[in-house]
Amino acid sequence: MRAGLLAEDELPEEPIAVLGSSGSARIDALVHDMVEHSELAGDIVQGVQAGAAMSELRDFMFEHVYLGPPFAPSTRGSPGC
Repeated sequence: MRAGLLAEDELPEEPIAVLGSSGSARIDALVHDMVEHSELAGDIVQGVQAGAAMSELRDFMFEHVYLGPPFAPSTRGSPGC
């Protein structure tokens, strides 16, 4: 993906199937879900399906990117490293 840490096909299948294959599609799905469910509930809430997908994707990102193995730029052939 953008930073080269993951390829799209490495993302967990279920959350991507629910939320969308691109970052912008996922944001759009989450915003629409929250607006629709909040309007029905009269409070700010998220739908069960989107919430579960977001949670699973978030857990995956923390495990594999944010807190995963350190990124070593010199092994990626970055200019200037």
